[in-house]
Amino acid sequence: ALQTPLLLLRSGIGHPAELSRLGIPVRVASEHVGAHLQDHLYLPLRINTGLPCGGSSNATAGRMLVAFYGSFVVGSDASGRPSGGGTRWRRQRRRDIELQLSPVCVKAPGSRALLSYKAYLILMESKTAGRVVARSADPRDPPVVLFDPFAGDGADALALLRHARELYALLRALGPPELQAELSFEPAEEVLADDGRGARYCSQNLGLWQHPLGTARIGAVVDERLAVIGTEGLHVADASALPGSALAGHPDAGVRALGSLAAMFVAEAG
Repeated sequence: ALQTPLLLLRSGIGHPAELSRLGIPVRVASEHVGAHLQDHLYLPLRINTGLPCGGSSNATAGRMLVAFYGSFVVGSDASGRPSGGGTRWRRQRRRDIELQLSPVCVKAPGSRALLSYKAYLILMESKTAGRVVARSADPRDPPVVLFDPFAGDGADALALLRHARELYALLRALGPPELQAELSFEPAEEVLADDGRGARYCSQNLGLWQHPLGTARIGAVVDERLAVIGTEGLHVADASALPGSALAGHPDAGVRALGSLAAMFVAEAG
């Protein structure tokens, strides 16, 4: 999804203004080439349990824990802060977050090894749309990726901040007593609870989960048979052709399906 629009642009297929800037003659005017870039945004956290790393613990076994959910605190405000009755929970049917927990054993000099988790909150349906732009007509130049989750109303950044607050509150409310004694977080709870400090943490740590898609979207750049509109014999069979709805899950299966379909369409065309 990052290189396909560059290949198309350098072949003369793209927005006329961008092709003019690159000094490339227009073969097919297609203003959507490189547009509609989407990806899974994630926010990294750390959960320090204070519990010892035992021989049978997840940390020593190296197992990753994964959950998909859409839970929220009953009585919380729109930003995820509990406000009266915040220890009662219910589950939304819509699963808009993936939580990945990677266990690690942390040992300071002269102390026992303690269990921590590297946590990644992954937003499954990002509303942020970016663009891939060619720096020049030189194929050796990498693309410029324009993607700003704080643009407009910053809904994606706010959603991840809200889910991080809810995760902290959930562990505080429902964690067993032996966990509560030494439980701590990075960033600390007071950092995320403050709008300014929480937004600063997001601005410095939000990342992309390397699932870019949509920059040669079906219906805009390619047709229903994955052929580039306005050309003959040219097909796209990667994540750039996927629609934004593919962000509801990991796009791996969708990309494999596109490859299979493209092969079938090309074979049928002879």
